[in-house]
Amino acid sequence: MTGPAKAAPKEKKKKLAGPQVQAERPDDAILLPKWVSEAWRLKTLPEYKEARAKLVTFLKDQARLIRNQPNSTSVREAQINLRESGVELLDDLARAALMVSCEALDHPLVTAKPFGFYNDHVINQCILLKGALLVLSNGL
Repeated sequence: MTGPAKAAPKEKKKKLAGPQVQAERPDDAILLPKWVSEAWRLKTLPEYKEARAKLVTFLKDQARLIRNQPNSTSVREAQINLRESGVELLDDLARAALMVSCEALDHPLVTAKPFGFYNDHVINQCILLKGALLVLSNGL
């Protein structure tokens, strides 16, 4: 002897503060002309290459500074540079790699690399190098 089945509780819709804007179509995106997207795509790869070159040059300069002037003031200067500028340059490289992975997917230099190189591999290496730079600067 079972009684009448209970109705499932009605879900309450959450109201958000402020006006709500509904998209007229699901793919409501800004469509850029082909020449604009092409120019943007061509801009991202040189930025990545420039960020990579800046990082390599910075690391070479710091190694040269420590090797040629091993006194305490130059080592202290290298510690500060590795902690501050090194981490900033690695952030720039990771940001540029992410831009390349988003904007230049069909570029031949991007398709020549394995899938996920710019959006996974480079960013993970930058994170690992940040930790290594901090450990290295503390150990000097």
